Amino acid sequence: MGFLGGCQIDSVLGATLENREKLTKGEVNLISSLLPVIISALIFY
Repeated sequence: MGFLGGCQIDSVLGATLENREKLTKGEVNLISSLLPVIISALIFY
């Protein structure tokens, strides 16, 4: 989940919000690292 989900989330956020200057590269990286963890935790609980 981490690699596949994180890569896809990073690509989508980078292409949409980072290019429009809504998020910085660091914020995109943070979100794309945390979101798969949250999704996995929800799936396993």
